Amino acid sequence: AHTVPVTREFWMGTTSGDYDRVLGAVQFRKASDLHSNSWEIHPEADEIIVALTGEIELVLEPDPSRSVALHPRQAYIVPAGVWHRLVMRAPGELLFINSRRRMDHKAV
Repeated sequence: AHTVPVTREFWMGTTSGDYDRVLGAVQFRKASDLHSNSWEIHPEADEIIVALTGEIELVLEPDPSRSVALHPRQAYIVPAGVWHRLVMRAPGELLFINSRRRMDHKAV
């Protein structure tokens, strides 16, 4: 394992496609700290999302009315190939494990 620079390009997948697995922690204080305005997909692997603190709503496609509330110390596994986005309900921190290969984004 090694540390990688986390930039906007990393989050959009343009510099992170070489990483088969990424473990990261994100502190979110405002909605823009998460990807609430864009859908994300990881076609090759499941993604694990853990709310360490705070509260997150995980919205899943193809049914945007389907969502999962994550409270502190709760986790959810987003299956490979499922579009999803994160909406902040209360500031906090999350942990994620995902694959950056072939990941994609699209506007809400």
